[in-house]
Amino acid sequence: MADNAGLSPSRDISTDQNLDQAGSERPSKKPRVFLARQACESCRAKKTRCDEDVPCAPCRSQGIECTYRDRKATRKEESFGTVLGFLKRIETKVENLAAAQDSRQPPAPTPHAPPAESRNSLDSSSRDPFGNTPGSQRQDAQAGTPNIDLRTPTVSGGSVYLDDGPDKTSFPFSAHAMLEWEPVRAFLPQEIMNLCHQHGWPDYATALEKERDPTPGLRNPTSHIDPLSTLSISTVRNLCEAYFCSFNLAYPVLDRDFFEARSLAKAVTGGFGYDMESCVVLVVMALGCWGIRALEEAGFHDGNVRMDTLSTAQYMQDGIEGLVFFNEARRRIGLLSNDHGLQNCQFHLLSGIYYSSLLRPVDWWESMSRAANCCMLYYGNSQTSDASETSRDASWTSDMQGRLFWITIMLESVVTEELALPHSRLDTFRDRVPLPRFTELPRADLMTAGSSNQYQHAGSDAKQQAPDVYYHFLSQVAVRNLTTRIKEALYCSHPSGNYPSPGLDAELSQQLERWREHLPSTLNADVEFASSPPSCPRDVLVSPLIRARYLVLRWHLCRPVIHRMLSFPEKRTVRDIERCKDALLTAMKWLHVVRELWLMKSCMPIRYPFCSQLFGQIVIVYCLRFIDDGALAVVLPDGYQQWTLAILELVKDCAPFSPSLYRDSLIAEMMCSRLQEP
Repeated sequence: MADNAGLSPSRDISTDQNLDQAGSERPSKKPRVFLARQACESCRAKKTRCDEDVPCAPCRSQGIECTYRDRKATRKEESFGTVLGFLKRIETKVENLAAAQDSRQPPAPTPHAPPAESRNSLDSSSRDPFGNTPGSQRQDAQAGTPNIDLRTPTVSGGSVYLDDGPDKTSFPFSAHAMLEWEPVRAFLPQEIMNLCHQHGWPDYATALEKERDPTPGLRNPTSHIDPLSTLSISTVRNLCEAYFCSFNLAYPVLDRDFFEARSLAKAVTGGFGYDMESCVVLVVMALGCWGIRALEEAGFHDGNVRMDTLSTAQYMQDGIEGLVFFNEARRRIGLLSNDHGLQNCQFHLLSGIYYSSLLRPVDWWESMSRAANCCMLYYGNSQTSDASETSRDASWTSDMQGRLFWITIMLESVVTEELALPHSRLDTFRDRVPLPRFTELPRADLMTAGSSNQYQHAGSDAKQQAPDVYYHFLSQVAVRNLTTRIKEALYCSHPSGNYPSPGLDAELSQQLERWREHLPSTLNADVEFASSPPSCPRDVLVSPLIRARYLVLRWHLCRPVIHRMLSFPEKRTVRDIERCKDALLTAMKWLHVVRELWLMKSCMPIRYPFCSQLFGQIVIVYCLRFIDDGALAVVLPDGYQQWTLAILELVKDCAPFSPSLYRDSLIAEMMCSRLQEP
């Protein structure tokens, strides 16, 4: 009995039967009936028991053909395969690092040479203020993305990973920079090359945006007209409401309760003084003017925004919506330059979103850089990051700062990926910043502004909106992390024609599909879903934006395949042809979703990157159309001429407001005219 008590519960059935025959007191178990995991087609139709043999016993006895349909891998098998792939690459990476370290052992120090520790201390000037070296590598475990190293010489899918060395090159990720692709330049006519070279080749887009005139300046300080003196309380409330009905849905920079109980109350009661609260409210009002314009574009009449009685024309300057409020905020923020707190970060984020509405990407990037500095100062302070969060107010502050961190990461990455602008070092703090939970501001803090505060939003729907906003925000963060991984992993090649393995491409595609499968029903990312006409701004700025991100990420996954097809046609495979077809069909679907977002184009901050991606798609279609290769003639989908004309229409819609998009429209128009030729 003692031996029986010590047996493992994982013993097999034969052991149990032997123990029973030997006189064990435990009763015998009934043999388990065998159940086939997947029956053959004949047994499935007849609903008979199949033994899963090939051919199975029923089919052998009846003398009929035994066939099985392809079995879909279970979720456990997919997860297990992914884990095995990660482990294999990690093992190989460790082996390579060990071998490289053995081959690079430093020589023994001479009597006159300082030891390694001293050299490191002398070289501390190359570190940033927080002790991070410029070459340090980041781990993405907390962000949910595996650290995949392309230098691992692992054979997968019939192709090798790229080896480390000077011959490995990264080709541009930017849509504008696709004109730099060597196979693309071969198809560009001379008139297009002349347009590209007028303002610097190859990056004419960044040069044009840097050379443009600054935003119209502040009003004449000697003017006796105060633009804020005629403001009414209802106008301020309606403009702020328009902001929360539009911009804050996609990028929740502000917590509505905190804004209305503290920022708005202090700004209004203080007569818009020279304080950070007034600066934030003024930028919100400037964005509210754009929000009202967007609501009018889509034909929405929100009950809280009385557009029939609210006119924003008097707050325009040089034809720009809300510029009067924005310039007043710029006038005040100069006296608060030493403030790097939470509301200062919010101000710069809101300013960046305002510049993005003006299609001014360089000014947008500059505001994002200042917001990134605020975030780095916050997380660079070890006392702040190691706080015990004893109070609910501290917990809310930490969660709100995390929200601002991830919004800054997303908006900065989008603009720096498209134009040749430097990144901040904010990405090095990614592992230290948890994803926000949209913590509710404590009621006691709301009461500090006065229980009868007339500026506080009556019946705030923050609780009802929290789950939707929360999941929408987290889905955007996940897409941002996956986009970064795709850029780092797939957009590189070797002169010999080696590219990252198809296995890595499939792995990233699987991550994208898993992200899509786990979306809540309220954020349906089904591109075939025929939605009803939008009834509110949320129907335009939430679900369509998620669908657009999903489709554009599929397009980014396929672009390296197109690069390989154009660069090394002799290495083209049937799979490459199919991937190229899928890429173009995906881009055509993406255009339909972008048109949904265009219903409220005035409050779509990423309109400039979207126009750039549309321009890049015309470039790819142009190359595939005129390449001297009959095998690629079947790649272009039916109706591609009409598709490119529709793209050109959207790019030309934004061209008057951006010199680089205007240049894109000229190049795209030349390409489209040739694409219409039989």
